[in-house]
Amino acid sequence: MGQEIALRATLNFGACTVKAVNLEGQLTAPTRDEILALKVPPPLELTPKATLGTLSLPADGLRPADIRYVGGKAANFGLLRRSIPTNSSPALAFTFRSLGRLSRPDPARRPNPPRHHPRRTRRCHLAT
Repeated sequence: MGQEIALRATLNFGACTVKAVNLEGQLTAPTRDEILALKVPPPLELTPKATLGTLSLPADGLRPADIRYVGGKAANFGLLRRSIPTNSSPALAFTFRSLGRLSRPDPARRPNPPRHHPRRTRRCHLAT
């Protein structure tokens, strides 16, 4: 306890092996600082959402630049459709405008009361 270690992960023939390697007294201060600097995550590069004048559109014509309207999966699916049209299904992409409408609750509509499902409410007891 209290020793300096590193985790070493290797992948051999589909099997992952993780080993703890004792580094106590083996690292110089600059090397330690260099390793610790690797833990700092890079800054996020997020594309802000934007609205389009429609609720949905065919995915076939979408490009990665359309991420701001439909998100990454749908925008990149357009590339897939153009690359391998016979091995990918036609799809419809919903825009962030439509998702915004779906996520806002209708104040005039009351939610349904919860129903009791005996199978879903069983309690589990863990043995200690």
